[in-house]
Amino acid sequence: MFRLELNKLIKNKNGIIALAIFIVLSLVMVFLNPQLESERSYLEQENYGFVDMREGSVLASENFEIKINELEQLANQSANDSSSKKMRNMAQEKLDKVKVMNYKDVDFWKVYNHKVAHPLTLIGLLSIIAMLICNIYSDEVVSSMDTLILTSKNKYKALSSKGMLAIVVPIVTYVGFLAITFIETFLKYGRPINGDLQAFRIVDNFMMLEGSFTIMQYVALKIVFVLVLLLSLSIIGAIISFKTESSMASISIFGVYIILGKILVFLIKPISKFLIEIGGADIISILNFGNYPDLIFQGNNLIGMYLGDISVLGYDISLIKAILAILVMITIVSIIYMFNSFKRIESK
Repeated sequence: MFRLELNKLIKNKNGIIALAIFIVLSLVMVFLNPQLESERSYLEQENYGFVDMREGSVLASENFEIKINELEQLANQSANDSSSKKMRNMAQEKLDKVKVMNYKDVDFWKVYNHKVAHPLTLIGLLSIIAMLICNIYSDEVVSSMDTLILTSKNKYKALSSKGMLAIVVPIVTYVGFLAITFIETFLKYGRPINGDLQAFRIVDNFMMLEGSFTIMQYVALKIVFVLVLLLSLSIIGAIISFKTESSMASISIFGVYIILGKILVFLIKPISKFLIEIGGADIISILNFGNYPDLIFQGNNLIGMYLGDISVLGYDISLIKAILAILVMITIVSIIYMFNSFKRIESK
């Protein structure tokens, strides 16, 4: 039954459009590369019109030394509040974990890291999810096939197969994109080496990088975060499709759901001071950074960064970890709700 639904999904016009989006996305991302350490000159940044003619290896070594110096300055600063102490401790932790005190080639990882959570990556993949998943059941309603499904003996299997597609599609699509991007980056920048070095080497906003991740750990965190984000939205998209009677209505409601958190941020802004006074500061922080539009467009600048802490049962938890935990809970609850709905339909 699952294979039948998969073939149906691939062969219809939405499947063809989704494939076209995937191909275009993969091609466009070839040209969206970050500025490498060997290409950035602080002299050019400070002196407009100046062209630094030094070799790339010299620039890369200089940029690494600048990062180390800035971390040392931060680690030696006095701290008067909890946030300052946290920043100082993070800087010291990064310095303590440095294995090699000179520049090493991390071009592959910087480029790959830039692309795994790039806004265009997420927009492209969400477009594919919207085309495939938001129409997964509403198209059956339009074609009057829903009646046949709901009156068949295998209606639970048929509905469950569609539900499984909502889980499989984002995973396969994102993993496929990662594989293509890996190959493209490998062909252009060589094999991925020095992944066991500290992640601040490939991050521009390295001061805000939480903890002392290695490069591979940091990239893996980004991939997991994006995968959970896509899964949560895909399951919600499937549920919306099961509740609506047209693809237009399904996609529209899906779009509203995505921007709902951002709308709430604007709505509560006039009363934010009041909410903070009654203990709602953590909720405001989660909404400010954890709404879907910001995670989609600012994911590269948010994932793995120190955005502050929130208090949960007396324990301080990193805000970005709390957001990831919420996305995981949304995904799990949505999956349970979806399959329980299928069981209730089966029992009717």
